[in-house]
Amino acid sequence: MVDRSRAIFGILLVLAGVAFLLNSTGIIPIGSLIGNWWPLILIAIGGYMLLIRPGSILGGTILVISGGVLLLATLDVLDIAIWQLIIALVLISIGLSLVFRGLGGGKADHSNQLTLVGVLSEQKIRSEATKFDGGSLTSVLGEVKLDLRNAQLHPDGAVIDTFCLLGDITIFVPRGWRVHVNGMPILGDFEDNTDHGQELPANAPAITITGVSILADIDIKHA
Repeated sequence: MVDRSRAIFGILLVLAGVAFLLNSTGIIPIGSLIGNWWPLILIAIGGYMLLIRPGSILGGTILVISGGVLLLATLDVLDIAIWQLIIALVLISIGLSLVFRGLGGGKADHSNQLTLVGVLSEQKIRSEATKFDGGSLTSVLGEVKLDLRNAQLHPDGAVIDTFCLLGDITIFVPRGWRVHVNGMPILGDFEDNTDHGQELPANAPAITITGVSILADIDIKHA
């Protein structure tokens, strides 16, 4: 996965260099195009989350809708100042994250499935699940911490899907679990700091953590 991330980052650098060259030579006014179409980046990221990583439904939906509304504003379809629109979208995103968190109530820490969203906010959950089988963690300009050290895994294992944009996600796992990480860092970190030197039995509980880190940090560790 590291090689894939480097390849993608390399392609992005090449595309950025070509765009800069075309703009500086006057062949294509890239600057004006970016000025009008930059919200497509948000739509693309959100679409990726919805299509490839269905566990991140809320975060993907927020990015797609926000990108679409901002695109209408940059193209002058909506007559509203960009900064006013951004403030409104940020407030709506915070509200949705609070409502979504509220749906879990006080039982979220005992649930076998967890969906945590931190948008300009902080989420900290200590799981007490007896058959934890996964969920999704989303952080956009926020912080999400999931402590699984008191949880028990489902016999078939668990999968956690993550998405982090300009934020932090930390997952604490107990020793004795087999940890598999399949992450894509883009100008960020996706680190597995668990102890892979320990001897584990063949039937050791297994957890897989996937996701994307964009200008952000995702850390999996014991403590």
